[in-house]
Amino acid sequence: MRRLRAWWIRLCGTIGSELGSEQREQDFTAEMESHLQMHIDDNLRSGLTPEQARRNANLKLGGLEQTKQAYRERQGLPWIETLWQDIRFGLRMMGKSPGFTSVAVLTLALGIGANTTIFTLIDALYLKPLAVGHPEQLVRIYAKGPSGHYGAGFSYSEFRLLRDHSSSFAALSAETQIAQLHLATDNDSEEIRGAFVSANYFTLLGIQPRFGRSFLPEEDTAPGRDAVAVISDGIWKTHFNSDPTTVGREIHVNGIPIKVIGIAPPGFHGDLTGFPVEIWLPTMMLGATGFACQDGSYECSLFDAMIGRLAPDQFAARAQAEASSLIVWSATNWPEWLSRRQLVITSAGAGDPDVQADSVAQMHLLMAVTATLLLIVCANLAGLFLARGATRRKEIALRLSIGAKRFRIIRQLLTESLLLASMGGALGLGFSFWAKHLLSKFYATDSEGFHHLYDLSFDWRVLFYSVAVALITGIFFGLIPAIRASRQNLITELKEGASVERQTGGWLRHGLVIGQVTLSMVLVVSAGLLIRSGLEVQQGTNFDAAHAVVLRLRPELIKYTPQQVESLVRQLDQRLSTAPGVESVAFMEGGKASSGTGETAGKFK
Repeated sequence: MRRLRAWWIRLCGTIGSELGSEQREQDFTAEMESHLQMHIDDNLRSGLTPEQARRNANLKLGGLEQTKQAYRERQGLPWIETLWQDIRFGLRMMGKSPGFTSVAVLTLALGIGANTTIFTLIDALYLKPLAVGHPEQLVRIYAKGPSGHYGAGFSYSEFRLLRDHSSSFAALSAETQIAQLHLATDNDSEEIRGAFVSANYFTLLGIQPRFGRSFLPEEDTAPGRDAVAVISDGIWKTHFNSDPTTVGREIHVNGIPIKVIGIAPPGFHGDLTGFPVEIWLPTMMLGATGFACQDGSYECSLFDAMIGRLAPDQFAARAQAEASSLIVWSATNWPEWLSRRQLVITSAGAGDPDVQADSVAQMHLLMAVTATLLLIVCANLAGLFLARGATRRKEIALRLSIGAKRFRIIRQLLTESLLLASMGGALGLGFSFWAKHLLSKFYATDSEGFHHLYDLSFDWRVLFYSVAVALITGIFFGLIPAIRASRQNLITELKEGASVERQTGGWLRHGLVIGQVTLSMVLVVSAGLLIRSGLEVQQGTNFDAAHAVVLRLRPELIKYTPQQVESLVRQLDQRLSTAPGVESVAFMEGGKASSGTGETAGKFK
């Protein structure tokens, strides 16, 4: 406690000395002079001459200037004062070279801003917690299939077994996302992404509807009996004009009349990052809306995953061990998949492992590109600092000759580079706010036309990363030029001056130029290949994508028989083939989104 109080007093002394430094110094000098004069008077009374009296007084005080310096150090924090002096001197030097400062700051803003932009996307994909209550307690349970993917799914029997007999979970809910739900309201229709969830889904996540209520337990017990839904805030605004009386109204999902019982709160889009859900229905409505099987056996895979909230003092590893002991895929219930399925529990905030695996390669590529750009920036600025150091060699040599230490010179020059890096980091952070919105548009829609949503808002992780990159960058490009500038032959420098080649860095300057050119070539070639790949994806391979459209059909969702589906396809083929501007029509069964998807492709003239 005493040491903490001493540090506080010294900090206050440092601040006070900066706020009233001139008056404080005058008062302190006057006090020291009075002490010196008292010692001189004592010496004179003892019979010494005036010269001897002053000399003995100075010896007794230990030297006037030395005593002043020791007192200042005891009353404040010297390293803070020195740092503040370095900062003020660095700002003055930057003000004397506005052109150099502007180029350096803009260059740094480009490199740091690009890295911060990509990290903002990584933060949204992997680091941000879910917008629910106590997200650290949530886990997702997957069934990993023989192909290595995590979409093998669970049957209702398996979900009920784990829900009723596991002690590791305080609550457990089943969930299946469907990206092709056809929503029809009074005035509009749209294909949206929906989720079939257990009745306790919203309670488990700690989410309260904005209007209305969530599901009741009895609304998820009988297949197809309770046709109710909770809709998102976005659907409520776009389809119902934010009408508070929407609760209780009827909508149609895949041709089934559904009653709206609640409106989700703003900002809640489900528990899977990047896949916003726009409507939630009870799991017992899966069969009624045309999905999955209903025989209740172990081979009836209904749910993509389960989401659970861990009980107090429980961990994911312990929960996985218990769940694996409860759900045993034996030859009795899974004769075709014996020992080929694996139960896996992950953090709910980590998202779908299959989706994350696909995006990891993209993030690595983007980070590699931006890191290369930052290295080019550092090499460029290091070369500029070497050249700038050549113009300051006289100044540095003079400071060294009057007693300044090399470490003090290096610290001063490094402070200047860190100041530039800080200014570039601040400007780069502002640049990232603009750039991240451009990047989000690229990831906003997938190949099937469904929207993705990522939370790219600013948070402490982005700020910490930006500050860390700025500091590391400042040290990286400023340290070597600072060390080199402090190594001088004072006699040669002060009398004649060093050669231009040695002043500008010699082999170091050439190495920086070679490295910068090499990295630039790698970056340009990589960017060219990426642009070419992107254009080929947009334009299509071996066909003209600009004159082709795709119409997705899901007649099985409204209980069409195979004969009705065949008749529908023939009618569509005839009508579309004779439509103005249509050159040809083709039909394909299957598709990326789910099995059984029918797609009609048309080519326009």
